[in-house]
Formats: sequence, C-alpha cells, structure tokens
Amino acid sequence: MAKEKVKKLTSPGKVSVTADNAAPLVSQARIDEKVKRKPVLGMTWLKMTGSYSLAQMRKNAENESYKELEHLQKAIRKYDTIEDFLTAFRPHNGEMDPNDNETLKNALKGMERDNIIHIHCKAHGFGRFTLFGFQYENVFEVLLLDPRHEIANAK
Repeated sequence: MAKEKVKKLTSPGKVSVTADNAAPLVSQARIDEKVKRKPVLGMTWLKMTGSYSLAQMRKNAENESYKELEHLQKAIRKYDTIEDFLTAFRPHNGEMDPNDNETLKNALKGMERDNIIHIHCKAHGFGRFTLFGFQYENVFEVLLLDPRHEIANAK
C-alpha cells in the first residue's frame, strides 16, 4: 500500500487562516519561547471521580474553593519559573511525606508517590485549599484537589 502524501496546513513557524501568502497570526517560535519559561498549572491527570476530584468538589458546591482555584490559575501567570511558583505556594509548615499519610496513600493508589508535591491555593502556604501533584518541566501537574485540607489533616 502506497503512502499518502500529507499536505502541510501551514509553513513552519507560521499559523495562518487563509492563502499561502497570508500574514502569520502567531509566530510558533514566539509561543515556544514563552511556554518554555512560564509555569503552567496542568490538570491532565486530575482524578475525575471519587474523593479529591472536580466532581466531588462540584457535588459539595464549594464555590469558595472554585474561587481559590481560579485565583491560583491567575497567580501562576505572574511567575517566571515553575520553581519560583512552587516556592511561593508551598506549605508554610513544611512538606509532608505521602508515604506517611494513609489518606494520601489511598487516594494515590497505583500512582508513583515519590515526587508528590503539595501546594496551597494562596501564597506562602496559607488557605485551606491544597493541591497534590508533581512537577514536570515547567508544569505543576495536579493529581488531587483537597479543598477542605482533609488529606493534610488526616493521619
């Protein structure tokens, strides 16, 4: 079976919506440069059902928690690096070992727990709402939501 020739939609480094001679809307190089250095809050691996998920948060109608999460999403854009962001939002009373907390162990069952980080939605480790996840390059990938700080308070 012969390979089909794939027609490129855009030329490298350009995104356009019309003919080949159209001016690019955005330079791909400029996007790549910005994305590489700015921190991002990712929720690709966020638990979708059960405890510590968006569904549970919505079920409990925690509007204040949504506002805190929205605040965090806006706040992350102000930092130049993921390290600066994580330092600013880390717990004020230190990190917890995910292997010493049964609630966290159960919530992360089947997942690698060695590099779990938890941050607060408010800077300097304040606020009840915490997030558990891991850092991958410039992304803090959220695994669990803890709007009532239940995980950290459990033993």
